[in-house]
Amino acid sequence: MIESSRNSLSVLEAIHDTDEGGVTVVAEETGLAKSTVHDHVETLIELGYVVRTDEGLRLSYRFLGFGLDLRRRTRASAEAAAKVTQLANRTGERAHYIVEEGGDAVFLFSETGENAVETDVSPGYREPLYATASGTAILAHLPEDRIDAIVAAIDFESVDRESVADEAALRQELDRVRSADVAYNEGEYIRNLWSVAAPVFDGDGRLLGSMSVSAPVHRLQHEGVRDDLRATLLETVNELELDIAYA
Repeated sequence: MIESSRNSLSVLEAIHDTDEGGVTVVAEETGLAKSTVHDHVETLIELGYVVRTDEGLRLSYRFLGFGLDLRRRTRASAEAAAKVTQLANRTGERAHYIVEEGGDAVFLFSETGENAVETDVSPGYREPLYATASGTAILAHLPEDRIDAIVAAIDFESVDRESVADEAALRQELDRVRSADVAYNEGEYIRNLWSVAAPVFDGDGRLLGSMSVSAPVHRLQHEGVRDDLRATLLETVNELELDIAYA
């Protein structure tokens, strides 16, 4: 590990997390000396990755270009974006398309229907795969050696979801997901928010990601709502897979 690279990335993350904090704030956040932070900041400003404002420091829009371009290059991104919008409009709820990276669920597309509740989940948001229905839908269909590696790295004592309190429980949940073709989250990730997710495959059966729809628990008291959301999700995923296969 190159220490200077680690420090530069720590400074970038701290600038992002502290919302235009100055060198002193970034030094406190990273634990680095102010002189070290100052040197890294000046270099990052010169290279165009950090901008000095009246309030402090912020990341440059160069990162926005990186992120949007990366998302555009992701396989089937255009088809996925269209179907996420369609799913949100059809259900009136919140819809997402998610991919896996480094054992995390990364949200690539998020759309809100007319009745959707607000959450802090948006494109670029990431969480461990086991933490969400979207992630579990992916985790269940990864190669067995990848599943083993991801599960081995989980600190179950810090897991909030009751359904994955230990490895045995998580393995059972993954079996259920594979049998049912969908994964559920019963308000374990975001309180009072229910989610259902399904994996997305290409025409050759390769896993690409997952799609999900979420709704507040109180709207699910009406008979058949859960089944309707599940059916609409699976219909949309099926259409997406056909679009991808014949694109």
